[in-house]
Amino acid sequence: MRYTESMKHPAQPMTQQSEAEQIPEEVAAFCVEADTLVREGKPDEAQRRLNFALDALRNLVRPRAQARVLEAFAHLHRSVGRMAEAEASLRAALACFLKLGDRASEARLLGELASTRISQGDLEDGGFWLQSSFEVLRELDDKPGLAEIHRNIAALHLRKGEVKTAEDEAELAINLFRVLGDKQGEARTQGMLAQVLMRRSAYAAAHAAAERARQLFEQEGHKPGVSSARMIVAAILRHEGRLREAERLLTELLADKQAQQDRAGEAGILNTLGMVVMDLNDNRLQVAERHFLRSIEVFSAINDSQNAALSRVNLADLYGTLGRPQDAEAVLRDAIKLQQSTGARESEMRTVRSLGHVLAVQGRLDDAAQAYRDALDFARGHGGGALVHEFLAPWAELQLARGRLPEVRETVRRVEKNHPPTRPLRVKFLLPILARVALSVRDIDSARAAVSEAELLLSEEAEEARPGLRGAIDEVLAAIRVAEKAEKWPLYNGYRPEEFAPGLRQPLLAELKAARPEDYEELSPELLAAMEG
Repeated sequence: MRYTESMKHPAQPMTQQSEAEQIPEEVAAFCVEADTLVREGKPDEAQRRLNFALDALRNLVRPRAQARVLEAFAHLHRSVGRMAEAEASLRAALACFLKLGDRASEARLLGELASTRISQGDLEDGGFWLQSSFEVLRELDDKPGLAEIHRNIAALHLRKGEVKTAEDEAELAINLFRVLGDKQGEARTQGMLAQVLMRRSAYAAAHAAAERARQLFEQEGHKPGVSSARMIVAAILRHEGRLREAERLLTELLADKQAQQDRAGEAGILNTLGMVVMDLNDNRLQVAERHFLRSIEVFSAINDSQNAALSRVNLADLYGTLGRPQDAEAVLRDAIKLQQSTGARESEMRTVRSLGHVLAVQGRLDDAAQAYRDALDFARGHGGGALVHEFLAPWAELQLARGRLPEVRETVRRVEKNHPPTRPLRVKFLLPILARVALSVRDIDSARAAVSEAELLLSEEAEEARPGLRGAIDEVLAAIRVAEKAEKWPLYNGYRPEEFAPGLRQPLLAELKAARPEDYEELSPELLAAMEG
């Protein structure tokens, strides 16, 4: 969090300023130099300046000066991912302001402490402190402080997965920062807004926000901020399916973050790089595993439980790809425990959804369906239903594969009515389900109509966003083509047998044979052999 004008404690005339309020010029100068060096990505040199400032305060009782140095230390520690040290410095600075009776600075420091906690996934404490800080700053009409609080509130809601609220708060903060002329505050918030927009598949707008953040950081000479904005660009590229571009950018940024000693940034890049390498599917899965393991190690070392959990989820996905479902399950259950401890419910439910997949590939159909259902029920009442279609898809796929067509139709109907999807969500999640429903009753024409609608909607999306939206539609199209060419119906409840994990095929057959033996007998020998293979 940057220093705004109200945070710099400008010197008052000596006649109006007690000794406790005085900041020696030498101390102030060292702090300003340290702030500049942090922006330049030179943490070791910044720490030396702050050590000089401490030396200058030796044998002096100057709470405001001490607070100034401690805050500068906190920003330095946070810039390199030393979150425990940052929090300790902020608490010590807060004690100085308590001695001075400075309510505005107390509230501002409480907001910074909240931001530190939120960045580590401690959402309950962070939210409580933000509310306390907000009430004081609003009472004092402290506009710079309020701008920071709204940015932190946006971060809190983004961590919770409450995307619409996060977007509203980010836009409010951006407007406040612009009025104040605070470029760094706006840059940080634009970066957050880019992540919010990415979450709702608004890729062109996300790129624009990330580029605005990069430009503002560059104007301020803030090198860590520039590289962080470019990290967000890399994440957007991955979501768009532009994987080679993402990998090149991430590899470049990894060296930047390591040179800047930004451990949190390094861990975030390793996590995203692992996902990109895994998505590329070019026989480098062991490389992806190393990236995830290192990311977990670093996030754990800096006490960022939520991001450590997210990296575990990605590692579990990799283990699933490697055919190690038991390892994946163990990693996911560890991640769920971490997320429960931080109060990150949306992240927890995403992990529960991933657990559903791992249970399904082990043939534990009822357990998998329950995990998917828990995630879907959560999404219905969360964040205005923004996650419903994303969480609906895996539940519907499993239940269709099990032949539970009426249940799927009714659930899809209610979700579509109560939570009308955006265009990207309709293409990515809903239309593939509708096409599979049609194929499950051998209605190729209706399946093709759903694919055609998806193609039409895709043509209205930015070209760079299309690859990230069309994956499921391409799978449906492949199933349609197989069905059209085969002499005997080749699909199992709307899916090609090879689309099912090997551990899922036999349990599906066993369930069908036990529940509906007449349908089992109607399977063609070719389809039965493919499902048993």
